[in-house]
Formats: sequence, C-alpha cells, structure tokens
Amino acid sequence: MFSLLFLFLMQGCPGCSSFGLLPGANELLKADEIIVQIDSRSIAVSHIPHNVKLEDVQSFFGQYGKVNIVRLPKHVSNKRQFSGTSLVEFSEEVEANNIMNNKLSFAGADLEIKTKKEFDAEMEAKKEAYEKSHPNTHPNKNGHDEG
Repeated sequence: MFSLLFLFLMQGCPGCSSFGLLPGANELLKADEIIVQIDSRSIAVSHIPHNVKLEDVQSFFGQYGKVNIVRLPKHVSNKRQFSGTSLVEFSEEVEANNIMNNKLSFAGADLEIKTKKEFDAEMEAKKEAYEKSHPNTHPNKNGHDEG
C-alpha cells in the first residue's frame, strides 16, 4: 500500500497541477485521502497465469481505459511466486467501475474482477491465517524463533 502511495506522490497524477494535488486544488491531500482515491480507481483481477508479463496485463486492460500502473503481488506463503491476482489502477474511477460489469477472459482463463478494497481484505485475512498456522516461522524481537 505504501509503495503505491509513494509512487503516486512521486509521479503525480494525470491532470494534477502538483504532487498530491487534485486538479484545481490548492492544498495537499492527506495520505489517507490519496489511498482512498487510488483504491477507488483500482481493481483486483484473479486467474491471471503465473507466467504473465506485466506489459501483457497493462496492454490488455489498456483496451478498457488508461492504465496508470499494474502490480503483480506475490503469494502470501511464498514471496517468490506471483499470487495469480493482478492489481490494475486506472486513471479514472469510472474506468474501474465500468470494467467491474464485464466478463473478461485473459490467456484462455475467465477473469474474476473485484474492487481493490475487497482484495485487500481477503489478503489480510489470508496473511493472518497463514501466520496463525505457522507460528514458529516468525522470529521474536531477539531474532530467535519462538517456541
């Protein structure tokens, strides 16, 4: 979440007169406000092949609107493996909303599309479940395994 926010602040946004400013606005947005805006125009797309290239996802969704950024998050239990769900941020909220009602296929797979907020909630639940089922894999504050 923070890295996406940082990237947004560093790149600015289309139509913004300055970093973190809305078009025509005269004051900086708070971090929480920026996150809400980014999430409102972002979708999570599942059933993406594990060998996908970032450029292919960006090109595919570029047919439906201007894509600001595509992310390919790693699997919760294996940080080296792509999770199979891509995060796509569009430049406008309406583009993200419009795509939610489409039935799309990518590389022969029917895609499951949900809001970024729904995806974040699911990922947090999976992370908590994984941590509960693997309590000895997290070192304590001294760097030693607990237990």
